[in-house]
Amino acid sequence: MRHRFYTLPIIHRQGLPSSKRRWTALLLGAGLVVAGVLPGAVFGQSQLSLPPAVVADTSYGSVDLDLPVLRLDGSLTTLEQYAGQVLFINFWATWCAPCRAELPSIEALAQRLKDENVAVLMISVDQDPAEVREFLEERGVNGTVYIRHWGAGESPFRRAAIPTTYVVSKEGEITYRHTGATNWNTLEFADYLRGLAAPR
Repeated sequence: MRHRFYTLPIIHRQGLPSSKRRWTALLLGAGLVVAGVLPGAVFGQSQLSLPPAVVADTSYGSVDLDLPVLRLDGSLTTLEQYAGQVLFINFWATWCAPCRAELPSIEALAQRLKDENVAVLMISVDQDPAEVREFLEERGVNGTVYIRHWGAGESPFRRAAIPTTYVVSKEGEITYRHTGATNWNTLEFADYLRGLAAPR
């Protein structure tokens, strides 16, 4: 039986507080918008879509994991520490309603795969580590979170909207890409990641 999956439209986000509007304006100027939100609308977990079906042998290019990111204490590191693992990488922001809605499913997915060779990473496009840390603490989010610290054109992670999620194989190939708020904690998607992580 063929499963049907649904994705949400990509629509610009409006109605943010003034400080967020300024930052959002910068992102919109760079071509980055928020996926799946009508202007002024409230976005909840009930509006999350299921992960689109995985297409076998798909590649969106390879990744050099020597990409700089900030820890939540402001210190600098790179994604190279995760070389040899399957990576689930979700790009998000504190002011992005669809991003906030899918955070619990990402945490649940990470818990489901905690004994696998899979790293579930959330990379914020916010600029202030302290602001992100405060946001996560207020909501009790305990996942692995970094702040993006590389410039435009310095990585193969191309996205016109957030949230956008990528999967990177152990060999460094981008095998999956999806834009839009999603319930990631499904057995089917977890099994896809386990398959990539399995010894060959």
